[in-house]
Amino acid sequence: MKRYRENKIRWGLLARYLSGESDNEEAGIIKKWINSSNENNILLKNIKADWEKINSIKNMKKVDVDSAWENVKQRILNSDKGIIPVPERAMVNTAKLFLYRSLRLAASILLVMGLAFGIYKVFVTPYLDNNTIVKSGSDNTSRLILPDGSQVYLNSGTLIRYANNFGSGSRQLFLKGEAYFDVTRDNDNPFTITTNDVLVRVLGTSFNINTRASNNKTEVFVESGNVQLSQKDNPDNNILIEPGYIGALSGKTLNKSKNNDINYMSWKTKYLIFRETDLQTVAEKLESVYNTSITLGSQEMANCKLTATFNNASLDSVLKVIEGSFNLQIENIVKTKDKVIIVGNGC
Repeated sequence: MKRYRENKIRWGLLARYLSGESDNEEAGIIKKWINSSNENNILLKNIKADWEKINSIKNMKKVDVDSAWENVKQRILNSDKGIIPVPERAMVNTAKLFLYRSLRLAASILLVMGLAFGIYKVFVTPYLDNNTIVKSGSDNTSRLILPDGSQVYLNSGTLIRYANNFGSGSRQLFLKGEAYFDVTRDNDNPFTITTNDVLVRVLGTSFNINTRASNNKTEVFVESGNVQLSQKDNPDNNILIEPGYIGALSGKTLNKSKNNDINYMSWKTKYLIFRETDLQTVAEKLESVYNTSITLGSQEMANCKLTATFNNASLDSVLKVIEGSFNLQIENIVKTKDKVIIVGNGC
């Protein structure tokens, strides 16, 4: 069995994969390496794109195979910690034979690929090497402790990016998705978060940011402390948000309102309270908390009122309560299509 290390991949395996000569085991190793980090995924996509773009180059007729291989291989291996060389004995047995055969057929492709890869290493990889990227899964939340001690809870499918020297004179990060922050206070180093359209600045506080709010809004809900929300491209356009309020940016318009949704943070707490709440509103909240799609079969059903409290309950448990409360039928196909269909004659 070939050994696989999360952040390392042998060039011989990578070359065989790109040329379509990998066996199932080798393809599996490559896929694990791709999935182990966002950087690996980006790296392979760029190499593969360059390989495909130059696949039509046929005009270089005479190439020194040994020299071509050494030039390309050394340029890549010397500049990238994520691709490691094949041991010499393995080169003699397998990879070297493959590489010599491939270079005789397409040495020009490798040479141009080496140049393109070098450009990628100069302009793209330093940026990735100097940043930490964290992304939660598509169907689960996750918790992260930043280098300064601040805690971040990521909703499903959320990404954050921050510099490796985070906390050393600078506390800046990028967010895409939804996350709750409990920020360690540091008067000398403000904590700033940027999204595609907003800039959030705090000293020490707890708050939630949602870049996926309805109507293309970005929302910030503050639990403690004060948060400044501003338009990223126009920092003078800003508002101060106090505890219990939600600040929102829609287009270029900023506004602030009192939070009246007791379940606003339920995606994090998994605590849901419904008091004579119409089933349409219940369904929308469940979609957000459990990352699923819920369809109601009729308007009569949507107007049914539910009173219930759920504390860290599974979706199946919640649906059984709804089903029993209103004598409805629920078709739950979450496992295959992330969808729940509720049918019946109303309440």
